[in-house]
Amino acid sequence: RKIPEESLNLSPAPRKRFFKYLIYRLFGTFKISFRFKDRDFLRQGWARVEYTREGIPFCWALGKASSVRLPLERNEYSLTLRARPPMFKIPLQQTMEVYINNKYCSELKLDNGWSEYSLTLPRKHIIEGMNTISFKYRYNTTTDNMLDEPAPRRLAAAFEWIRLTND
Repeated sequence: RKIPEESLNLSPAPRKRFFKYLIYRLFGTFKISFRFKDRDFLRQGWARVEYTREGIPFCWALGKASSVRLPLERNEYSLTLRARPPMFKIPLQQTMEVYINNKYCSELKLDNGWSEYSLTLPRKHIIEGMNTISFKYRYNTTTDNMLDEPAPRRLAAAFEWIRLTND
């Protein structure tokens, strides 16, 4: 496909979104890796980018909900994400409900430590153009209820990446 000439004159943020979208259109995969360049896709409920001891970027979801907004075609998608819950002092099973455009898709139970989770986003809930994927959490906690995070925030889950694949 021919790339429109006007896309070459974009300011940096729209140019990054355009090229991310172009990669999705060519290869059928859209990935948010929570690096600074992907911040444009994050909407409500996200902290700043942090790094694991191994230097891998991740983002904490804050409060009761967080969301991302992505340009999609009307298809069915596999959503895979890598996440972990906060380390609660008392044993709690963190759950996360996933919605696409305010329509319920699935509930995920987060295991302790980093794990990958997958679900299907049905075609009937996807619209052509911008779509919002929302995550709603059962628990969030502050540092007085946590073992490993000395920050005055209400943490719900840490995300390393989110990937959508066109099925």
